[in-house]
Amino acid sequence: MRKTLGGIAILHSMFFSRTGRYHSNQGMQNEDYCQVRNTENLTIAVLTDGAGCFEAGQVAAQLLVPEVVEWLASTFLEQYYCESMTVRARLVHLITKLFRNYAEEHNIDPKELACTLIAVAVDSQGRGLVLHLGDGIILRQRDQDRCYSVISTPENGLTANATYLTMNCNMFEHCRFYRLQETGPFRLIAMTDGA
Repeated sequence: MRKTLGGIAILHSMFFSRTGRYHSNQGMQNEDYCQVRNTENLTIAVLTDGAGCFEAGQVAAQLLVPEVVEWLASTFLEQYYCESMTVRARLVHLITKLFRNYAEEHNIDPKELACTLIAVAVDSQGRGLVLHLGDGIILRQRDQDRCYSVISTPENGLTANATYLTMNCNMFEHCRFYRLQETGPFRLIAMTDGA
């Protein structure tokens, strides 16, 4: 257990993934990816879920996670104090450049690099950023409460069982950004789908 003076101690983070019944029955593999970075002052967790019906959904999920972790680690306070539109535009630029470069190098259609994204970063002062594209859900629980509050809900696509994915929608329009300021103990729970 880590202690901080005048701040919030980030105690731990957990990640688990399980292939759902539908994916198992269809012979589809699990394409969830996650990376957590903990420093003395900042915790970042990024989750992606590759779209199995696209040729490179799994690749997209694997490529995006470390890029977003690094971006948040190196620019957290800058993004925290920026306007929502600026942060979303920067994230969309990062994703688009990353995936277009990969698609060009590997001679594939960039639209095949399709995944969802959930990114959470919280510092020891209780400042937090949440970025969300696609389905999945992000919840907050304050220790004194037994209830969860919803930070971000799934955004369904144009048809049933569809959602908005990287390179397959207007990412700027569908990427959601939330700024947090916590003053006491809390938990964040992020699920890519299956909530």
